[in-house]
Amino acid sequence: MMRANIYSAIMLSTLIGSAFADAPKKFNAYVGLMGGLDHLSGKRSDAVTEDDATGVLVTTPLSSGKSMSNSNIGLSIFGGALWQPTVTAFVFGPEVYFGRSTVKSRFTDVRQDIIPQNRFYSKELERQYNYGFIARAGVRCNGLAGLLAVGFDRGHFKERTTLTYDPQNILTIRNSKSKALSGLVLGVSAEKQIQNFMVGLDFKYTKYRKLLTRHTFDAGAGLLPGDINLTARPKVFSTSLRLSYLF
Repeated sequence: MMRANIYSAIMLSTLIGSAFADAPKKFNAYVGLMGGLDHLSGKRSDAVTEDDATGVLVTTPLSSGKSMSNSNIGLSIFGGALWQPTVTAFVFGPEVYFGRSTVKSRFTDVRQDIIPQNRFYSKELERQYNYGFIARAGVRCNGLAGLLAVGFDRGHFKERTTLTYDPQNILTIRNSKSKALSGLVLGVSAEKQIQNFMVGLDFKYTKYRKLLTRHTFDAGAGLLPGDINLTARPKVFSTSLRLSYLF
């Protein structure tokens, strides 16, 4: 009888221990890598404003509402945590990230200025890197997770301008400047847990605030001084494969 009771106690202890071992942790910190394709879209408008040498400013639109479209590989590192506060499958938590992706938009224009004289114009707008914070929430059950995300992104853009006057390239004006833009991030991801790893797909949409830049130039003797103006509303769509390690 005593032997049977001892055996029953051992079996019960084993079952309880197994149940706790198989139960998902209520709190998981993680770090990971993400790679995929980033696509830049949105609208841009370019214009040159020149002084006609009599004090009258003449603005020449070069592009108005031109669509931007460019795709490139994007890579990022991230870290965060997921917390399951109740016995339900609901989880939520924060995540921070840093990404590198050179998506860009380039516009060129060749026409006469108001002298008139041939002028070649080129301006490139490029997002070089970005970082941000998102809050994630969703469900996790049987090793599968579906999560929604909303957050804040800070994208660092660089613009490069070239203005060349003909004939025979008598003058070339070059300028570059960097500017940071804040943006709203919306995302969704689907992940699967494999031991201490999570693998899955991640989709994000980032809408940045309007970019306004002005570069004032003095073209020199015989040419007209003026301003180069750019207005852009960048958006970036990201499709990535993510891999994270759970602590």
